[in-house]
Amino acid sequence: MKVLKTFVTLLCAFAVTAVQASQGFNAQVTDCASLLPAGKKYQVSIDYDIDTRMEKIAVNGSFSIDWAPEYMPSEQEQEKAFKQLGPFIECVGPSLAGKQAD
Repeated sequence: MKVLKTFVTLLCAFAVTAVQASQGFNAQVTDCASLLPAGKKYQVSIDYDIDTRMEKIAVNGSFSIDWAPEYMPSEQEQEKAFKQLGPFIECVGPSLAGKQAD
């Protein structure tokens, strides 16, 4: 019974820590979102592949941002549209890398 109680306590502590970390990251993304051009909708994806089969765990992450289907810039607009994403990407970059923003 003591082992189960310890496990439940650890699980609750982990859940609280994960929620706090998620809220901090969500707040950072929300702050950075103000750097995106207004009047458009974006789809942001963050994916991690974690392989624990080896002695050293391999973690590979990817980040992508794309325009929602409602807004797809023409070929002539694409270079300018990509440049406008730069400030947002630079803003969320440290959080994605697990570093604190300065």
